[in-house]
Amino acid sequence: MSKGFAPSVASAPSATAQKLRQSFIERFEALEDPRVKRQPEHLLVDIVAIAILAVLSGANDMVAVATYGKAKQSWLETFLALPNGIPSHDTFSRVLALVDPQQLQESFLSWVQQLTEQLEINLIHLDGKTARGSYDRERSLRALQTVSAWASEHHLVLAQHRVESTSNEITAIPELLNLLDLDGAIITLDAMGTQRESAAQIREQGGDYILALKGNQGTLHHAVKTFFQEAERTQWATLDYSYSSTTEAGHHRIEHRQVWAVPLSQVPELPTHQTWSGLATVVMVSATANCGTRRPMRCASTSAVCQLRPVCWPKRSAPIGASKIACTGCWMSPFGKTRVGFAAVMVLKTWASYGVWP
Repeated sequence: MSKGFAPSVASAPSATAQKLRQSFIERFEALEDPRVKRQPEHLLVDIVAIAILAVLSGANDMVAVATYGKAKQSWLETFLALPNGIPSHDTFSRVLALVDPQQLQESFLSWVQQLTEQLEINLIHLDGKTARGSYDRERSLRALQTVSAWASEHHLVLAQHRVESTSNEITAIPELLNLLDLDGAIITLDAMGTQRESAAQIREQGGDYILALKGNQGTLHHAVKTFFQEAERTQWATLDYSYSSTTEAGHHRIEHRQVWAVPLSQVPELPTHQTWSGLATVVMVSATANCGTRRPMRCASTSAVCQLRPVCWPKRSAPIGASKIACTGCWMSPFGKTRVGFAAVMVLKTWASYGVWP
């Protein structure tokens, strides 16, 4: 259980409170109330709203949700009806267990989309994670696995989709993509997600892609790797390419990344490249990490394929995003702690914790 929450500050202005109330009503009022009681003491939209805000503020069980509600009651009353005050933790537990999870997910994602409409989201990372401690040995249940869509520019989880126990990330990625508006966005995927079907779906939904290329695409990976090895040997002579480098400090090390992007027209014909929708560029990333007292260590260079042409790289996002894919095989995000159930919308955490609407 969370230890506590900051006390509420002054009530939000009436116009702001009305705006927040309207956003919850519009997105969650369509939820079917599973309770059979004709006149329940607490409105379903109030229960769901408090639960969401509590989880965003760090609550990890129903007792913590109720504690959050009581601590923030004066602020919550500015935009929620709360006809009988804050529900008990038993009420939160009972009602949320009865709500249709699919309806709740759709309503929540709709609410997040409404809040992010004003944001310019250019780069979306798709990555799978296993929830630590979710394995149930007694019931022989596998650990909970999810695939998340992460907008790194805003530290925002856009959507999550559960990976079925009898399947893997490859089958969950198309379902997650269907939940997202990809128009104009760049989608990055690790090696497991590098599939022709995923590339085609991203294109159909109006997005661009950067896909990590490893051994699971054996023939194509070998051809691209051989090309870059020869390019390094000849010091990139006669090649038309784009180059970008970044240096970042974090996790007790300084890492220097170099990115080379070469248009497909400069590469000898690659096997099966026609089957990749819109393939336009191959990329190589090389990284050197300095861990203080240790001498610099060079990470293995890795390749990626993408739909973007070198001249279309965004100023920072795409090269950095591609380099993090290539050097780690997945995304290394400093805000990588995501919650199962309600996605941890980091950008909302401040006002949810302190009762302040931006």
